[in-house]
Order: sequence, then structure tokens, then C-alpha cells
Amino acid sequence: SGGGARSGPWLQMQADILNREIYTSKMLEQAGVGAAISAGVGAGVYESYRQACDKVIQWNQVPCTPDPQGVAQYQEYYQLFKELYQVNKPYMERCTRLSQRQEI
Repeated sequence: SGGGARSGPWLQMQADILNREIYTSKMLEQAGVGAAISAGVGAGVYESYRQACDKVIQWNQVPCTPDPQGVAQYQEYYQLFKELYQVNKPYMERCTRLSQRQEI
């Protein structure tokens, strides 16, 4: 709802990482709208959150679309992350065990 949700570079990163179109809400007070939706569902005005969201939320019609070059780059980074995770997992487990034994 705020700066991050309205930031072009941030939206592009999300679209590229998820390889999906990202739609944004037209509404500015999303926290208040979310609370009102929850109240409406709780009070029985709406049968479900899906129904409430379909009736209340207004979406911008033009999404942020994934850039194929960005998608490929983030997929490459993700593969590297998975490899690094496997290599470092035993060390992180050791760190966890050590920190559980003593206060740092």
C-alpha cells in the first residue's frame, strides 16, 4: 500500500523473481480496508474473504510484467542460493547448536 508497493523497481523485481504479473491496488488505505473487510466477514456481511475482496478491492488494470532477462538472472541467482544453502547447512547447524549451549 505504501512506497514499496508503489515503487516501479520493487514491483519489477517481484515480477521477475516470481515470473508472474503483479497487479497493484488502486486503493491508498489498504490497512483500513483490510480491517473493514475482516469486520464485514466477521459480521456476516460477506460470506468469505474472497467475496469481500472481490466486492471491495479495486485493482489497477495494467500489471507489472516479468522481464525475461530479469527472470533468467533471478533464476540463476536462485540456483546458486540453493547450492550455497546445501554447502553451508552443516555449518549453520553447528552454529545453532553452539548458540544453544552458551549465551553470546
